[in-house]
Amino acid sequence: QTVATCTACDGAGRTPERKCRTCSGGGTELRTEEVPIDIPAGVDAGMTLEMRGGGEAAGRGAPSGDLYVHLRVRADERFTRDGDAIHAQVLVTAAQATLGDRVTIPTVDGDVDLKIPPGTQPGEQLRLKGKGVPKSRGFGRGDHIVTIVIDIPKKLSKRERELWEQLQRAE
Repeated sequence: QTVATCTACDGAGRTPERKCRTCSGGGTELRTEEVPIDIPAGVDAGMTLEMRGGGEAAGRGAPSGDLYVHLRVRADERFTRDGDAIHAQVLVTAAQATLGDRVTIPTVDGDVDLKIPPGTQPGEQLRLKGKGVPKSRGFGRGDHIVTIVIDIPKKLSKRERELWEQLQRAE
C-alpha cells in the first residue's frame, strides 16, 4: 500500500474550474519584493536579523516563512571598532602634548573638543565615556578611545631649530 498526495489538487480535495493566470493553480506567485528593515543601533558585522513572516510563501494558505538578513557593516576610515568601543588616533604637536591643549576630534555623533592634558605621552589613550557604539542589547553606549600620536616635524626653519636647541640646553 502506498500513500501519496494527489497530483491534481495537491491534497486540497478540490480543483478549480479555471486555473489562475498568475499562479497556474499553485496558490503562490513568484515575485521579488523590497522589504523595509529596521536596523537597530549597535549591530555588528556577522549578526543576523529575523523578520517573521517575511520569507517565502508556503503553499495552500500556510503562513509565509521567515526572512533572515545577514549584516555586513561598512568600515569607516576614521575609526576602528572593538565591540561597543570606538578607537581613533589624534595627531598633536610636541608642544601640544607637553603644554596641553584642546583639539577637535570626530566621533560617530559629530565633532567634540578633547582636552589634551599637559605632559601627554605618545601612545597614551584618552577615553570619551559614552561616545562609542550604542549597545545592541541593553542600554548605554561604549566609549570612544583616542590614542595620542605626536607629530615630530621633519623639516625645521632656522628659527625653529634655534628654539628646539634652546629647549634642549634647558633640559
